[in-house]
Amino acid sequence: MRKDSYSTIKFNSALAIINSVEYRFPPPLEIQVAYSEEEILPLIRKLEGYSYEGKVALGWLSYEGSWVFDPVYPRRPSLFHNMPYACFAIFDSYSTSPVDYISTERSEKAVFPEWVPLITKEEYIQGVLTIKDNIGRGNVYQVNFTFPFESEFEGDLHRLFRRLCFAQGKGYFIFLDTPPFAVLSISPELFFCYERNKLVVRPMKGTRPRGRSIEEDIFLRKELENSEKEKAENLMI
Repeated sequence: MRKDSYSTIKFNSALAIINSVEYRFPPPLEIQVAYSEEEILPLIRKLEGYSYEGKVALGWLSYEGSWVFDPVYPRRPSLFHNMPYACFAIFDSYSTSPVDYISTERSEKAVFPEWVPLITKEEYIQGVLTIKDNIGRGNVYQVNFTFPFESEFEGDLHRLFRRLCFAQGKGYFIFLDTPPFAVLSISPELFFCYERNKLVVRPMKGTRPRGRSIEEDIFLRKELENSEKEKAENLMI
């Protein structure tokens, strides 16, 4: 899409579920989109201005746009045709309610014909070798090596989102349906929350789940305390 085709971004719905609390949003005041790298930082400044006015911005930034914040990140084109670098819907209000787990549990199950990786096996192996080489040289301490998959889905995205939330349990979940794109983000981790001069992060690294009994809690705690891997991840955090 070109810059003159911003109007092609539509809005269907927006929903957030954070630790069993559901946040519903009305039709947005507007939608801010960045189709070029040069538009990313001005868009962020606009979002900051909306935040100072008490408004809410719900949206996403692509990995391909990360280099504008730090040039150490690689500069690469988007994997998906016409995918913008950022898209945010602006709201002046929202409502909250407890999550309806009964209707969520009965929501649509995900049925996909086949997930196809968008890199080859050879590219994956070379990526692992490159990572191991850089760790050995001391250039990096840890790398989160991910790559995209592609599939097809026919059904109700909203019901699929609820089903995925139910499967994950508690966490930080966002659904933003802005055709021709939609984002279903299901994360057990909180990247960060900054509120009233307090910064909170809730990663999964260096943690253990609660046990089913006091004895299992004690066992898991000792296992965590004695794990060199978990100690290293806690130091990184």
